[in-house]
Amino acid sequence: MSQFGRSLFGGTTWIFWVLSPIAFVCALLFSLVAYGGLRAGDWVAGGVALVLTISCVLLILALWGRGLAWAGRGLCGIVALAYLVYLVHEWGWNRESLPDYRGRGDAHPINATLGFLIIGVPCALYAVLGRFSWRAEQAMEVVEGDDADDEDGLDDEALEELEAPEAQGRDEGERLGRERG
Repeated sequence: MSQFGRSLFGGTTWIFWVLSPIAFVCALLFSLVAYGGLRAGDWVAGGVALVLTISCVLLILALWGRGLAWAGRGLCGIVALAYLVYLVHEWGWNRESLPDYRGRGDAHPINATLGFLIIGVPCALYAVLGRFSWRAEQAMEVVEGDDADDEDGLDDEALEELEAPEAQGRDEGERLGRERG
């Protein structure tokens, strides 16, 4: 996972304990709105609130970490689908002309396209590939018996022996003995 992905879904305790209570309260409130909307027959409001409830639960699970990478991928998938729906809605199928562009704060096809490209596509990449880029991460290759880069000419075992604390104490004792004697 990239450094950005580790930072976002790394499961640090500070981020978890700050965002999880907020996400939990939001999940409870959205579930109440979903229940009320679905019960009243308002399928759009109930569906949106249900998706937001699921998103809050996935956020809590993704921040919890502990092998729950699928939760972060699911959350990013929901965000990517939301931006795709926004893009399709703004461009519309029967649009005759583009409305005047008034700025970044208004719902407009240009803003929908930019939002999908800047936020939706990376979220879709993470949801499908598990990383925020097209490139696969390069794992460092360990080559056995390749000691050409050792400047001191010592093999790894001899180097570990010299770096061990008891070897350092023995060398220090020998040095002090030579200085006194």
